[in-house]
Amino acid sequence: MNMELQKNDKLRITAYIAIAVILGIIHTNLLFAAILVESIVHILYVRKMSLEPKKRMVSYAIASCCLLFSAIVLVGEIKPLPAIETLAVQEDAKTFDINQEEILSWAYTPEDADTSNLFAQVSDDTLAKVEFSEDGALIVNTLSKEGSFDVTLHDGNVVSNAVTFTIVDEKKEAERIAAEKAEQERIAAEKAEQERIAAEKAEQERIATEKAEQERIAAEKAEQERVAAEQQEVNSPTVYVTPTGKRYHYSSSCNGGSYSPTTLEQALARNLTPCQKCT
Repeated sequence: MNMELQKNDKLRITAYIAIAVILGIIHTNLLFAAILVESIVHILYVRKMSLEPKKRMVSYAIASCCLLFSAIVLVGEIKPLPAIETLAVQEDAKTFDINQEEILSWAYTPEDADTSNLFAQVSDDTLAKVEFSEDGALIVNTLSKEGSFDVTLHDGNVVSNAVTFTIVDEKKEAERIAAEKAEQERIAAEKAEQERIAAEKAEQERIATEKAEQERIAAEKAEQERVAAEQQEVNSPTVYVTPTGKRYHYSSSCNGGSYSPTTLEQALARNLTPCQKCT
């Protein structure tokens, strides 16, 4: 029976050592945490076992020493985290769509500060919600309302810079831009049509002016020709001719013929020769 107990003790102690070594490889603090837990477990185990008083006292003493040593080491390793000194939202002002989720960049100093009391805040919670995820990401969720809001970080008396974000309904904004573009195109088309009509009117007026000028010039020329013809009639003596005759006469009764009056110039233009009798 004693042999079995000794064998079990050796196995238990071996297990204690193996567990402590494995955890110590992972992290030094885990080694002392394992010794602390194993010491408590061993004390509880010894209390349940029927051991000789001397052996019980030795087991208690060894376990208590291990327990005290590991507790002192762990307490020495546990240090309070420093408080946050500075906070910053590392984003420029930007525009979000409605019902959009976005991750914001942020930072704090010192890097090992206690962030248990850190929280984010928006200036208008009807526009957006902001919170930290489990892995420390700063997430903003915009709601279905347009407007502007500020995001700040708070930890006690430490407050970050405020960054302003704007929410727009991108679908509505696209429709507004399309409507403005269509209106601009309509105005441009109207202006082009007005310019075309004005150009046509100007061209018609130019053509009418040119036509009036041509008619005026033609009338002046006709008037000049008429005056010249009248002047020629005045300056050219009247002679008398027949439709088929080859002579022109100065007397309307020469040879008792039937003559028509004309000018000497017109008679000469017909290659008529003077009558030898009346000239």
